[in-house]
Amino acid sequence: VKCFNCNMIYLNPVLKDKYLTEYYQNNHVEQSSVVMSDQNFYRKLYNEGLDSVEKSIDIGGLLDIGCSAGFFLEIASDRGWDVSGIELNKQEFQLSREKGYRVHDIELDQINFDRKFDLICLWDVFEHIKDGAQYLKKITNLLTDIGVIFIQIPSSDSIAAKILQDKCNMFDGLEHVNLYGINTISKLVENNG
Repeated sequence: VKCFNCNMIYLNPVLKDKYLTEYYQNNHVEQSSVVMSDQNFYRKLYNEGLDSVEKSIDIGGLLDIGCSAGFFLEIASDRGWDVSGIELNKQEFQLSREKGYRVHDIELDQINFDRKFDLICLWDVFEHIKDGAQYLKKITNLLTDIGVIFIQIPSSDSIAAKILQDKCNMFDGLEHVNLYGINTISKLVENNG
């Protein structure tokens, strides 16, 4: 569905939270397979993301939400970040843990962190979040005073979305519950401080 007032694109109806969580826990491990098969691309992408953040803040504590098999955690750790992650997919969670990273396999609001983070990353995760405003408030509370939230999302304003329309893989009809363009994500972030 597309809102003609704000141009937000969202899935309606959406699976109930319980079923969406079960889906993510038992989903395929395709994302980690894609990353591992194209490591050079993802290494470049992840390093560019960290380069942009490190212009604003010093290296410190990092939380990667939706960390998959931990490839980004590995890159950030190699750069000196003290990394933690959250991954609901049981198989990818296990792969991250086997690499020695602090990773949780439960929802964010079920975790009692004993620290605040300088950087919270959501690489291709935020479009899976049903209530973006509420989630931003939750993660903002986990930031240090100078902390940064880094979000990478597919853009509903992209050329691929405009040309392919409903055949574009961002319109998957199940997982991508909210699709943001530059105006909608800017408005959401501004409205939530």
